[in-house]
Amino acid sequence: PMVYGMLLSNRLMARPVDRGSMAFLLASPNPRRRVAFTQLLVLMLNQALLIAYATALAIVCSEAMFPGELETGRYILMNAGVFFLHTALSGLCFFAACVSNESRKALAVGGGISAVFYLIRMLANMGGRLENLKYATIFTLFDPERIIAGESGALAMTGILLLIGAVLSGAGIAVFEKRDLPL
Repeated sequence: PMVYGMLLSNRLMARPVDRGSMAFLLASPNPRRRVAFTQLLVLMLNQALLIAYATALAIVCSEAMFPGELETGRYILMNAGVFFLHTALSGLCFFAACVSNESRKALAVGGGISAVFYLIRMLANMGGRLENLKYATIFTLFDPERIIAGESGALAMTGILLLIGAVLSGAGIAVFEKRDLPL
């Protein structure tokens, strides 16, 4: 979902600006805010469908192979947290795509920061001296063990991820609405 969010946000916002096809969308009677919001809605609905499909497939396979073993409610709750995590990452990529005039720069910034977050998280998971690096990324806000345990702090942290995604997406729309486009 992270790579999908990077590529889709780039394809929906940065690429049309880069290629000049955004002029056709902006020539319609719709304001820029509506165009950007529609593109954001497409991004988030695609992310939701991807995660819902993977969740449903895992539940069906689990029931087929290990009937009654999966705690479905907790598994769905954990995957809701996954969606909130990817909402934040997609919001970052969407913001970069709204700010940038070139597709490759948007992908480098949004995708690059997301990839660096992921790499830092992998280094932190190795333990030892690097363990404290985990606090340098937004991946820290997603703790599947605590979500499955039903801890309210873990649910609040996933709510923060949703808030991060909403703020970054809203900022992206606001920037896109005000900026000069090289069309």
